Amino acid sequence: MSMRDKMIKFGKSSSDLIFTINGFEYRIYRDVQDDCIKNYHLAFFGDNELDIPAITNTSPYVELDTDTFYCHIMDALYEAQNVGCEFDL
Repeated sequence: MSMRDKMIKFGKSSSDLIFTINGFEYRIYRDVQDDCIKNYHLAFFGDNELDIPAITNTSPYVELDTDTFYCHIMDALYEAQNVGCEFDL
């Protein structure tokens, strides 16, 4: 189950496109409950959600800047190549 599917069940959540870099999208799903707002960080390439733990495990109370987001993307691509895996886009 993707993070997007998990967020839909909360009912009050919303999706925001924060920015796009070289085709990679940084989106946030905001879970609004009473006086607490948590951000769930997601990365997409086209219509595909990418599983990049450095992004999805980011604190729910912050937003990534463009440099940090792109570094996480590049690190994941580099790591996938080094272990002989193909990065699934």
